[in-house]
Amino acid sequence: MRDPDFGEPQRALLCRLLEAETIPAAVADAATARLHAFEKAVQSLYDSMLDAIPAVESETIVGRPNLTVCGGSAA
Repeated sequence: MRDPDFGEPQRALLCRLLEAETIPAAVADAATARLHAFEKAVQSLYDSMLDAIPAVESETIVGRPNLTVCGGSAA
């Protein structure tokens, strides 16, 4: 899943920040808020996918079959 709002300008800004080897607090706070919003979107998508799966009924326990010996002749 990709963020459609993260384009070339954002990549260029990120490169400049990495080259400077420091990240301003405001940028870190904005990134954290954006990450939380992304996590919520992913969780919401996951929850809706789970809701779409039909419930599985509990397994039926099958007993052992009754076997009957048929036919046969003594020699």
